[in-house]
Amino acid sequence: MVILTGQRTILPITNQGIRLLLGEDLPLIDWIRSSVDGTPTIVEWTGDSYDWNSRIAVHTGLPTVLGWSSHQRQQRMGYQNMISKRKVDIQDFYTSKNHDYMTTFLLTYDVSYIVVGVQERRFVSSDALNYLDQHPGIEVAFKRWDNKIYRVNK
Repeated sequence: MVILTGQRTILPITNQGIRLLLGEDLPLIDWIRSSVDGTPTIVEWTGDSYDWNSRIAVHTGLPTVLGWSSHQRQQRMGYQNMISKRKVDIQDFYTSKNHDYMTTFLLTYDVSYIVVGVQERRFVSSDALNYLDQHPGIEVAFKRWDNKIYRVNK
């Protein structure tokens, strides 16, 4: 178990030679906890099992487009195709440079907030992440270091 503190906690991921600064996600989590009312849907990167996935949803209690995919697969045996589709949709959303696709994704999954933190910067090119800033339907709601939370203007 990793306990987040205000420090820039480092978790070594030795099989990939990557060091994650997990503490960088804490300001995002704290901002959501203190500034977001209700239970709006968020989107955050989803990847392989046993990684730093669904971390914002887990630490805030907010619904996300796809929770930890292995858990979803274990608990929802009859929905494997839907789970796989959501995972691909999320990855396409973050890597796409197509505002029409992004808008369709946000409306389809009723997303209110977009997370760009440690995982997103780890797996998505900076060009694709910077493209989010150009989308006319979203705005930066919170920023700390290189991490952001965008609010969707529906």
